[in-house]
Amino acid sequence: MGTLLLIRHGQASFGAANYDQLSEHGRHQAAALGADLARRGIKPLRLITGSLRRQRDTLEVAARAAGWTTEPEIDPRWNEFSHWPDGGQPAPRNSGEAEKDYERRADDAIDRWFAGETESDEPFSAFAARVASALAETRPGSGETYAVFTSSGVIAAAAAHLLAGGLVEDTLGGKSAANIWPRLNRVVVNSSVTKVVVGRRGMSLVSFNDHGHLNPAEVSYR
Repeated sequence: MGTLLLIRHGQASFGAANYDQLSEHGRHQAAALGADLARRGIKPLRLITGSLRRQRDTLEVAARAAGWTTEPEIDPRWNEFSHWPDGGQPAPRNSGEAEKDYERRADDAIDRWFAGETESDEPFSAFAARVASALAETRPGSGETYAVFTSSGVIAAAAAHLLAGGLVEDTLGGKSAANIWPRLNRVVVNSSVTKVVVGRRGMSLVSFNDHGHLNPAEVSYR
């Protein structure tokens, strides 16, 4: 069987003017991840990342800690969803705004995008199709391991797709696979590892959101 590891980037700069950069804590998480994977003897044949800075930097830090020398490949299909027009970033936290209020505002914006209530260059159905395409075309062969450095929404979409048999055909309303996505998206830990195996029967999700390389104080979701 082949093994595909879907790795979330380390903690980015939630609430800052530029979210797309690792915080110091995010760099620590990435280094801890790389050291743990090296300890377990994991040496990916391919290293793949989206084009976002937080994804590329997580791969760089983790690879350095693991001693990997494989040249990374960039595939924008592994980029996070953008629920803002023109591919913009989430609005930064306002001066004096309580953290819990900002988190609620950020979550509400994602919920509205998922429900199709806001304009976006990429609605949820298109995002789901993009992830399904990337997943289908990233298939390690028997005995091979690939590591993909991506984001929480992508990992949640891939997991829901594999668990429920498709996100693209039935995306909104009813008891569709897509309705699994918001629940998974909210709980993906920074630098966590989701494991997919590829065999005769196709792709199967065997573990989700493993973050055993972090102690409880190091765990973060934003």
